[in-house]
Amino acid sequence: MELIHHYTDIQSLACILKNRTLRFTRLDKLDDAQEVELVSRKHWSQYLFVSSWSTLTDESQAMWQSYAGYNGVRIGLPKHPFAEFTLESRRELNHFVKGEIISPLPIEQIYNEKWIIINTPYHKDLFGQAVKYYKKPDEHIRPVMQDEKGGILFNYYDLAVNKSSTWKHQEEFRYIYFIVPSNPNVLDAWKRTGNPFPIYQHTYEHLQKKKNSPITYFDSPLGDALNHVEVTIGPTCTGEDVAKIEELVSRYTTHGKIQRSDLTGYVKE
Repeated sequence: MELIHHYTDIQSLACILKNRTLRFTRLDKLDDAQEVELVSRKHWSQYLFVSSWSTLTDESQAMWQSYAGYNGVRIGLPKHPFAEFTLESRRELNHFVKGEIISPLPIEQIYNEKWIIINTPYHKDLFGQAVKYYKKPDEHIRPVMQDEKGGILFNYYDLAVNKSSTWKHQEEFRYIYFIVPSNPNVLDAWKRTGNPFPIYQHTYEHLQKKKNSPITYFDSPLGDALNHVEVTIGPTCTGEDVAKIEELVSRYTTHGKIQRSDLTGYVKE
C-alpha cells in the first residue's frame, strides 16, 4: 500500500496515537510566510486549517531536520486515513441527503455552535490534494468573483494548494478544512426555521470583513488506518526514545510497525 509521511516529534506522535486524531494547523501559522499572500483574500488564511504530509517514499534529510529534529519520527499512513461517517438527513437544519454520503466528520462536527466548515469534505479527491509548485505561484491564484446579488464566487478547493517551487523538494500532500467561527444564535435560527440563510449571511460577513477567528487548531478523527501505522525512528533517537516509541505503538495500535531510519549513524546529533 502506498503511504504518505509526516515528520514530527515524539510528543506529537503520542498525541496522535492516544487521541486518534490529526491536528490541523492554521495556514497563517505555517513556516512558509508567502502562503498568506497566496490566498485569494489574505484574512482567509486564518480560516484555512492544514495537515501537511509528503508523498516522498525515501526519507528526506531536509524534512527530518526541519520538522522532526533527527530525534523525532516519520509517521507513515495511507492516503485518507480518516474515520468515515455516513451523513444523515437533519430536518431541523433543512439538510437532506440523497443516497449514502461518507464524510471524515459527522454532521455535528461540520455545523455547530463553535464553527461552520465551508468546504464540506464529502469528496476524498478534493479534501486531500497534492500541492502544486510554480516559479510564480501568485499567477495561478484565481480571483474572487461576485455575482449580480453581491455573493462571493470562488472555488474552496483552490485555496492553500499553490506554493513556490522553492518548496518542491517536500512533495507535499495536504488535507484542508475551511472553518469559519459560528455562534449559538446562528445555529439556533437555522434549527428553528429550517432556513439556512442565517448561516449563509454569517459566513458571508466573515469572508467579506476582516473578522478575527478564535479557532487556533482543529482535530480530525482517524480511522482504522491508524492501527497499521508505520513509524520510522529518527536517526539520533536514544535508547530511551526508542523504548518510548515502541511502548506507544504497542499500546495504541494493533498492527503498527516500527523501523529505524536509513540515516541512523550517518548524521551528527
